[in-house]
Amino acid sequence: MTTILITIFLLQSSFFSGILSDNLLFSNVYADENASAIIINHETTRLSEIPEEWIEKAKTDLHIVYEHTSHGSQITTGMTGLVGFKGSLYAWNGGGSNGALDLRDRPSGAGDLGNSRWPEVTRNYLNTHPEVNVVMWSWCGQVSSASESYINTYLNNMNTLESEYPDVKFVYMTGHLNGTGLNGNLHIRNEQIRDYCETNNKILYDFADIESYDPDGAYFLDKAANDACAYDTDGNGTRDGNWAIEWQNSHVKGVDWYEPTSAHSQPLNANLKAYGAWWLWARLAGWDGGESDETPPTAPQVNGVVAGQTYATAVTPVWVDETGTTSTATLVKDGGNPLPYNSGVALNENGNYTLEVTSTNISNGLTATTAISFSIMSQSIGEWNISDFDNVYEVGPGLAYETPNDVPWESLQPSSIVRIHWRQEPYRSKWVITTTATIDQPVVVIGVPNNGMLPVITGENATTREGMYYLTKYVRL
Repeated sequence: MTTILITIFLLQSSFFSGILSDNLLFSNVYADENASAIIINHETTRLSEIPEEWIEKAKTDLHIVYEHTSHGSQITTGMTGLVGFKGSLYAWNGGGSNGALDLRDRPSGAGDLGNSRWPEVTRNYLNTHPEVNVVMWSWCGQVSSASESYINTYLNNMNTLESEYPDVKFVYMTGHLNGTGLNGNLHIRNEQIRDYCETNNKILYDFADIESYDPDGAYFLDKAANDACAYDTDGNGTRDGNWAIEWQNSHVKGVDWYEPTSAHSQPLNANLKAYGAWWLWARLAGWDGGESDETPPTAPQVNGVVAGQTYATAVTPVWVDETGTTSTATLVKDGGNPLPYNSGVALNENGNYTLEVTSTNISNGLTATTAISFSIMSQSIGEWNISDFDNVYEVGPGLAYETPNDVPWESLQPSSIVRIHWRQEPYRSKWVITTTATIDQPVVVIGVPNNGMLPVITGENATTREGMYYLTKYVRL
């Protein structure tokens, strides 16, 4: 069972002084060597992109405790409103009854991270509730006036908990906006947290980043945006616009957005916080966030047939699916309709075949295809017994006649058999037979297969034996 702690910065600045002692950041940062950073921000609020199967898995696997005050309630009120907006798929309650997500809202009554005992409260809860595998706390504003050492204390406390509970995943968070923009202390401290999480492969719910953009990607942090989504439209120092209200007014309520309670802010902000939370739950349940490798699979390696070969006996094409892939195949015979084909099925009918095998990467849907064309022209070599012929011509590598052009076609006599053996390369030869033969004394030209593969004779760049002419027209081939 994996346990997860999520921390949000959301408290009043008056609680800042004296909560945690100043100290340096730990040099021995706890890290799960198998983990990679998970960043939840404005780019991960696209609810429709979260696969339903991972939402269901989160509801099955996660057991969440969430401690917070007013700002932190934007997540839970947003999640409650989402059920009415999108349906019971997103249902949650304390205990997870009726298939809902198990999210226990403020069970300890300890408030938020302004309570200096939050690490102790966390330990006590984890020790007495072994079924819990997600713990989430919120702040309410301390990051606005925090010093570098104060944030280091927070990071050290998180690091200590991680080392004490190696099966627990602690999720870091940034503080909500306060209108001080890019140059304010809040942004500097939020950047400190972001850098730490990205460098050390932590899990970050970037609360401030979600508040810095509208759903269309318009940026407002550089316009003095605050937690109410108000911003300065013209740089005169007055917040005279509100990006959330503007977006809501230009979109359809009940279709594009819904109206939950959103403490200190606008409904749209709670919408986005809920979307980000569900993205987080799905990631913690095992979803890769749609960041699968975009490399296509390797083209299938088909054995048992060779492209361009003609076979005298049955062939059996076979291939094996690589890990993480699945395959389909079609077979076309003599230009007909493609039919499904399974690996390992023998083919024994004469004809010209094209086999296409497509491999699909299960995780990203990308494909790669191998196409092989070959022929089967079976024949009974045994019906021609070389002892029945007066003249036998063996053609092929290392034989009496290296190529068909070495055979004396112009002087071929009845009762002759020319046996052309398989070789890797096609024979590039052409000839004319002018012999008058009979049933009893035929002239036979046959291919001799090697492991079922018949020789190939091609007209491409083919040559004719010197001195060989048509009998009557003396036309050179």
